[in-house]
Amino acid sequence: SSTQTLNCSKLVPKCFLMQAEMYRARNHQDTRSGGKPVETAFVDNDGIYDPVCESDGKFKAVQCNNTEVCWCVNSAGVRRSDKKDKNIKCEPAETYWVRAEMMHKSVDVPIDVANLRTGIENALQ
Repeated sequence: SSTQTLNCSKLVPKCFLMQAEMYRARNHQDTRSGGKPVETAFVDNDGIYDPVCESDGKFKAVQCNNTEVCWCVNSAGVRRSDKKDKNIKCEPAETYWVRAEMMHKSVDVPIDVANLRTGIENALQ
């Protein structure tokens, strides 16, 4: 691991956050007790998953545990392959998640679903 400069005006990449949490766990320090996405994000049958990050905070495509068992992950750090040895070949896989919750007031006329879909698609491009 390398030392990273903290910039409080920017979001910290998930990979760096996971590294920091695993560092604290290895050193018997408190780790966050709530808010974990799912336990499988940190623990699997082989033990603690301490991620390897690119210098910009992205997850490296290949992740390994300390027994040289390796697997491929997507850009969110989620395993996307079976586990193999350290010679596994993985291509980077970008994951995009968009979560939107929309509410609108009551209207007198039915909503035109096609126009709504087109409007959302145009807004996201």
